Amino acid sequence: MILAVIAGMKNIIKISAAVIALSAAQFIPVHAETRTTEVTRTDASGTTTTTTTKEISTADRDTIRTYVKKNKAKLPKGFVRTTTYDERFPSTWREKVIVGETFPETYYSYGTIVTADELGLPAQPEKTTLFALDGSIIRVDSTSHKVLDVYSLD
Repeated sequence: MILAVIAGMKNIIKISAAVIALSAAQFIPVHAETRTTEVTRTDASGTTTTTTTKEISTADRDTIRTYVKKNKAKLPKGFVRTTTYDERFPSTWREKVIVGETFPETYYSYGTIVTADELGLPAQPEKTTLFALDGSIIRVDSTSHKVLDVYSLD
């Protein structure tokens, strides 16, 4: 009986420590994380490794928001939230578009690929695509189709 009480108290202490640690932690929103990818290329001169930041920078976010405000009347599909969802594109699509996961192929027909030039952005990281979908800008890796960043225009 006494051993069971001691074991229970140990669990309470562990849980209390976890709660204290969580309350002291600083939570950083997903869009504020720095995501980098190392790209290794082998050519005749040897192997080169470069690190590329794949997040949509704060300056790029400001530029995109300015573009949306200036062109509100003639924005292409994907920049404005839709009110028509269906089985292939449900209203819960954001739950399936997760940084680091593969972008669902069926969603491509519901948005627009946007170039950096259209938005007035500087050159974007190599082999990445910006995609406007239901009021969000999503950066996708062009080769693996992994979601690199999601920026909501709301």
